[in-house]
Amino acid sequence: SAPSETVRPGPTPIIAEGLVAPPLDDLVTGGTSFDLASLRGHPTILFFGYTHCPDVCPATIGELMQVVDRRPDARVVFVTVDPERDTPEFMATWTKYMPKGFIGVTGSPTAIKAAADGYGARYARVDSASAAGYSMSHTAFQYLIDAEGRLLLKYPFGTSWETLLDTLDTVATPDQEASS
Repeated sequence: SAPSETVRPGPTPIIAEGLVAPPLDDLVTGGTSFDLASLRGHPTILFFGYTHCPDVCPATIGELMQVVDRRPDARVVFVTVDPERDTPEFMATWTKYMPKGFIGVTGSPTAIKAAADGYGARYARVDSASAAGYSMSHTAFQYLIDAEGRLLLKYPFGTSWETLLDTLDTVATPDQEASS
């Protein structure tokens, strides 16, 4: 018998049509204040994770890097859930190795919790006997925000870059609409 194909989950539409994406207040990137509104004009994929994640985050970031490599107008916003290790200085160095369009964001524990709560993202510190001392358990959804700042879709962990790219291709930027 032939091997079965793995069926990957697809994006889930956000029910509130035209919902403005929740803000990311009091967060920083590269040592300066970050404002989600500054990305208007660019479709954006938002992801909550942490740089020391051993598995989920690297896999997701790999998929997201494929997207920004193929869609230079797209942006990826990676919001850490581990501000203790992912300080502004660390995030600035870490994002130097990411493609253009990839933005690493951090802030105080209070600001990160408010941002995560706005998207329904959950996370918790898990203490361990490992060399790192702890890990972070977290949801692994990615959120598509269109060029107008509307929250459109929520992707589950394991969504392929091809699916992300196909969806992005249906989200026109204002420049694309003007030239059609």
